[in-house]
Amino acid sequence: VIPGFNDSHCHVMEAGAQLNTRNLSSMSTSEIAEYLFSANKYDENTTPRIGMGLEDGGFYQMKEEGMEDTPDHLPLILFHQSGHAAIANAPAVQSLGIQNAARSGLWHVEKGERAESAYVIHEPYECPGILNLLQRRNRRDDQLSANVETALTAYRDAGITSIQDNTWDPEILRYLAFMARGISISSWAKGDDPGSAWEMGSGIDLPSNITLGPVKFFLDGAFSNKTAWLWDPYVGEGNWCGEGKSSRE
Repeated sequence: VIPGFNDSHCHVMEAGAQLNTRNLSSMSTSEIAEYLFSANKYDENTTPRIGMGLEDGGFYQMKEEGMEDTPDHLPLILFHQSGHAAIANAPAVQSLGIQNAARSGLWHVEKGERAESAYVIHEPYECPGILNLLQRRNRRDDQLSANVETALTAYRDAGITSIQDNTWDPEILRYLAFMARGISISSWAKGDDPGSAWEMGSGIDLPSNITLGPVKFFLDGAFSNKTAWLWDPYVGEGNWCGEGKSSRE
């Protein structure tokens, strides 16, 4: 058992998705909506569209100013570049039924400065509704192949020869097994489901450069969105110390 304050890892699919998406921080909410909805014609307009890689400036500006200029009340969920937070408009959280999600556990919803038009979702990857949307999007063959290839090309161009991938999706692992050349990948198992990596690898002919790594357990979230578990409260957050997945004992 190796305790870790942090580790160096990546998410190959998400990295490719960010690289294949325009810089959302330079766009208005209405421009982002038009871009995301025009790029995805598979789903109905009532299905939230997900954007990746929102930088600090754009993220906090939307939190403070709201997202009222979204055209035709189109539902949007925009991920901060860290992946540990997302900002969504009212149609999106209402469609997922999470507008009143309580502040407990790793994922929760916080109303923005203008509550009717912007909501901050902490640890969105832990939210079942959002996870379902991501899986539906990520498993489309055209997007899978394009995003994985973009990420792998970026790693190779940067001279990176070895990565730890924390994706935990069997479909993505299949694509990595087929496409990953010239780079070594260790796919770790998620502590909530220690058998996940081995189950993912069943029936897949993994090349020698891809290995199924150890089990990674998550006790809490991240400092960036105040879900890391502390002994003392966060400044300006009342008694909120973050929250873990188990008791302190």
